[in-house]
Amino acid sequence: MFLQLLQEYAICAMDITKVSTDVLNSSIDLLQFYNARVHQLILQAGAIEVVGLKTITAKHLALTSQCLAVIQRFIPLLRSALSKQLTVKQRLLLTEFTRVANDYAEHQHEIVRKITDIMESVYHYHMK
Repeated sequence: MFLQLLQEYAICAMDITKVSTDVLNSSIDLLQFYNARVHQLILQAGAIEVVGLKTITAKHLALTSQCLAVIQRFIPLLRSALSKQLTVKQRLLLTEFTRVANDYAEHQHEIVRKITDIMESVYHYHMK
């Protein structure tokens, strides 16, 4: 559903070129919000309070990592679709996509680091 919304934003920008900058800014805002919310729910354990989970498991972390990877692969496609609708001056705004993609990569790296920590602790526990 999230990717579908971003796709609809891109289609809107292609159909109505006058709103391309607004669509670009809204897309960036949406991507940032999603990443921040997922970070809060998973890495900061907000899902424990919000949904009542007992703990955030390695499975939750792995699924989140995969979701972030899918979105990371979609970002350049969205950037490319929107860039075709922008003037040369407006294309300077596209650097925001690079920053957002880097934020997603860093978030995914933190999740992988957390999974590694969990696996190391399980390993050490069983080696005793």
